[in-house]
Amino acid sequence: GFSNILGIAGLVVGLSIAWAIYDFTWKSPLGDKPLAAGAILFALLIALAWGLSKYMTGQAAYLHVGAVLGTIMTANVWMRIIPAQRALVAAAKAGTRPEARLGKEAKKRSIHNNYMTLPVVFIMLSTHFASTWGHEWNWAILAALMLIGAGVRHAFNMRNRGRNGLWILPLAALAMLVLYYLVRAS
Repeated sequence: GFSNILGIAGLVVGLSIAWAIYDFTWKSPLGDKPLAAGAILFALLIALAWGLSKYMTGQAAYLHVGAVLGTIMTANVWMRIIPAQRALVAAAKAGTRPEARLGKEAKKRSIHNNYMTLPVVFIMLSTHFASTWGHEWNWAILAALMLIGAGVRHAFNMRNRGRNGLWILPLAALAMLVLYYLVRAS
């Protein structure tokens, strides 16, 4: 009915707004300060998770946050990475100098997608973990799981660059254990 159409429209508008905020942030001067920009966007994402958890089930809130991250990842590929790649290839074929800015922007977005991968995979599987989305502090649990996932991804990235990032993995495992016991205790 009409309420379903409104719900879908609201989701599409919300996903569009989330992409616009993300994209604007990284195109703004703040985008040259990755830790600050990342922290602000992460805080906004967690605020969204908190707000959604007040108006819908925890499971639905998780799926909406996953939809936001998935939309950002997809838009990064289709609106930033592929167009930059096409422009760089076209410049190479034409024998002209490619715009370095395009390559830098595409790399930045690709790195963002890389760090979002494990959190998105967890959210996709979260239906099977009611102890997370069904918890009173579901939004905080999601925040912790996303940070742990990004930390594990960082360890893999460091290893792939020939640097020792394996020290992160025991910390991530310890964080998961602490989180497990905190969730289980309440």
